[in-house]
Amino acid sequence: MKLRPQFAATTVFATAAMLLAGGCASTSGPQQTIRSAESTAPADLQLTCASEAATSLGADSTRVLPIASSTTEPGVYRVDLNVDGSPAVCMVNSDGSVLSVERVS
Repeated sequence: MKLRPQFAATTVFATAAMLLAGGCASTSGPQQTIRSAESTAPADLQLTCASEAATSLGADSTRVLPIASSTTEPGVYRVDLNVDGSPAVCMVNSDGSVLSVERVS
């Protein structure tokens, strides 16, 4: 059986690509990411902050978005918010109690 030149070239290229890709597999553990390097607030606490910010700052709740979060001390999170285009900060504890909400200038 004789292979057409185009088919033979494609087969050789595909085989070489598979061999190269197999050599790229990592055997080390998962890499540290930004999210795993620092403790972020759980999603439910971020949404609690967004809801409270909408209420206390008089904003449309669809225009309040959590954009970042971090731990400030054990059990307390800082959630950075975008409130209708303006920055705000919310402090919330791990029980879901909002400690403060304020606009940032």
